[in-house]
Amino acid sequence: MAIKKLISLKNKIQYLKKKQNGFALIFVLVFVAMIMGVVGDIVYQTQVGARGSIEERNGLDAQATALTGIEFAKIMLSLSILSEKYQGNPLVPIPKNLYNLLNGQPIGSSGLEKLEELSGANISKAIAPGIQQALKVIPGYFVLNISSENSKLNLNLLQSTYSADTQKALLRIFSTPDSQKFIESMGYTPQQLVDNLTSYIKISSTNNAAAGAYDNIGAKYKAKNGGLESLEELRRIPGFHLDDIYNMYSPYFTIWPIVPKKGNLNINNIPVELVAALLTQNGQEVNNREMDTFENLREKAIIKDSPKDWFAKNLPATKDNPDTVKIIELLFGNTDTIYRVESRGVVNGVEKTLVVILQQGDFSSKGNDNKGTDNKDNDNKGNDNKGTDNKGNDNKGTGTNNKGNDNKGTDNKGNDNKGNDNKKTNSTPSFNVIYSMWK
Repeated sequence: MAIKKLISLKNKIQYLKKKQNGFALIFVLVFVAMIMGVVGDIVYQTQVGARGSIEERNGLDAQATALTGIEFAKIMLSLSILSEKYQGNPLVPIPKNLYNLLNGQPIGSSGLEKLEELSGANISKAIAPGIQQALKVIPGYFVLNISSENSKLNLNLLQSTYSADTQKALLRIFSTPDSQKFIESMGYTPQQLVDNLTSYIKISSTNNAAAGAYDNIGAKYKAKNGGLESLEELRRIPGFHLDDIYNMYSPYFTIWPIVPKKGNLNINNIPVELVAALLTQNGQEVNNREMDTFENLREKAIIKDSPKDWFAKNLPATKDNPDTVKIIELLFGNTDTIYRVESRGVVNGVEKTLVVILQQGDFSSKGNDNKGTDNKDNDNKGNDNKGTDNKGNDNKGTGTNNKGNDNKGTDNKGNDNKGNDNKKTNSTPSFNVIYSMWK
């Protein structure tokens, strides 16, 4: 009996030991699982942080690459401007608008090679070695889209003394038969669109009827009575708040520069459909034969004459209508000075896009900027003409030998300074950023 009790007690002890061992094993497994979870979370957070740091670095590199693209665009624009005098010369086959040759092309270390291949010119010699080296070491690539804002009608002319003629030009754009049908289908008339634009932009409106009509239509935004600061602001104006109207006409408009001058439309680049609308009287059909003539002549050679004289010579009908003559005098020029540059930098799949509006600055001749103006008390560096007799002073570069020329602070009016026209020969075009935005 005692033996049986001992055996039973031994079995119970062994059972309890096994049960404790199982509990300890479960505890150890749970503890290990908790440790592994914590370690896994730490590893995950580390990976996320590292990935975030890499993406942040790629984003910064993409921004730097986009900025490099803007500088490259300035080079392209400079080359395009400097090459204009050779365009049309069969011995120097330089394409028109050299600046947009690489639009849409990914540009990295081989950017210059691509440009030389497309243009047929040895451009590397014209670019500083430092810039060439910078292009070779950019981490990714950039894609440019360069366009001229001088191919669009500047709506901010409505705020100036040219408002009346600008209104006539806009009315012609909206009053072609197809445009009028489209606008009326949207619940407006061409005159209403012009009145709304004028009332919103014009600084001091004398057209009280238009201003009153603008207030009466219950516009969401009050009239600004000032220049538009972005093209998207056009959507605040009744009529243009409709996507169909905005998308139809906004590609033909610009707001740069905000304070515009006459002659912003470059006759060499303006879309032919915009020319047709501006030269056609309200409600009349476009003269397709005249527009074909315009296109053919423009393709043959760059128009360097005064647009008024060129139209009078090649499209004689334009001089028969006084409003057409005024519109040509107000709007048309033959040069580009405002450019829109969109530079998209891409590094390891991360993209950053910078949009910049560039305005061409004046050419400068360092230390001797005579630009045909009166040289009153002009202290030409290294040539102090204050009351001295410049005998023997050859003034190299001015093309005049001022022996015996006593320049006692007098006006050098009439001094042609031949041989010193640095405006287009020895100076590189400069560009000012008047607007920039990261997209």
